[in-house]
Amino acid sequence: MKYHPPSFDLPCFFLSTPALQSLAPTDIPGEHVPRSITRHVDSLEHPNFQFSRCTGRKKAVCIGINYTGQNSQLDGCVSDAKNMYRFLVDRLGFRSRDIIRLTDDGGDPSNLPTRSNILGAIRWLVSGAHKHDSLFIHYSGHGSQVRDLNGDEVDGYDEVIFPLDYAQAGTVIDDVRIKPLPPGCRLTAVFDSCHSGSILDVPYVYHSDGRVRSSSITRKFLAEKATPAEVICWSGSTDSGTSADVQGAGIAVGAMSFAFLSALGNRSRPTFEELLRDLRRATRKYHQKPQLSASHRIVSVIDMSQNRRRILLRILIDVSSFDGMARMISCVTYMYL
Repeated sequence: MKYHPPSFDLPCFFLSTPALQSLAPTDIPGEHVPRSITRHVDSLEHPNFQFSRCTGRKKAVCIGINYTGQNSQLDGCVSDAKNMYRFLVDRLGFRSRDIIRLTDDGGDPSNLPTRSNILGAIRWLVSGAHKHDSLFIHYSGHGSQVRDLNGDEVDGYDEVIFPLDYAQAGTVIDDVRIKPLPPGCRLTAVFDSCHSGSILDVPYVYHSDGRVRSSSITRKFLAEKATPAEVICWSGSTDSGTSADVQGAGIAVGAMSFAFLSALGNRSRPTFEELLRDLRRATRKYHQKPQLSASHRIVSVIDMSQNRRRILLRILIDVSSFDGMARMISCVTYMYL
């Protein structure tokens, strides 16, 4: 039986995660998977977590802020938002009316990336979300850290982004509200800003060799931040790192955003690990270290002959059919693009 991957116009774009039960034992998508296996030390998922089929509504928010005329002016963030918008529409089949784009290069007050407009766009993005919906948010602009005042951060700091009017209205704390999202809804986020490593506060942070760092997560953190939705976050730096503006194709762009879109354009069906390595390789000279974090465990079948992959997949399918084991090995993760 042939396995048919999801249609490319569905925003399972950066991270398609078909359930094992939906795969035939002899059909493994992709020709090359890197030499690593993601291992997990704890079960940190929400008890009602579900993967998304990405067959529902698609909505997106793209934010780019150059802070024109301010002391903190940047050059490439508006271009980043426009490039991401075109990618969503041209490559992934998003409808323009289902995308909110906030940039500071126009005069329409409703489209400026003010604090009020950003919070309104986030509320619009997550409101009315249903199972198998696909949500996407991209932010390019300034970011920083402030001391956590309510004790909900493992590291003692909240990550913040700076709206256009931050001097008057204040920052936006790392509160893209993912906890209320329903099971089976997918949210993909790309943050091209400084100190953005844990901007969404999801429990799994992945290394480019497939290892997962989760030992610092507490039960209190999980109770307050865990979500039953499928959430993936690509960020341009660690929590203590910075993100750069660079020249890409002759125009100013954010290093992370440019590397991200370039990597997706240069590879056919890259895996999570491949994309993370590509991002880190492309941004290394800018002293950045892009991060991948998720609300769930990512399991990869790694660097085997086609026959061995088939055997392993058959074993995983058989084991996952028994009660109590399905959550231990719930998916094989590939990227379709």
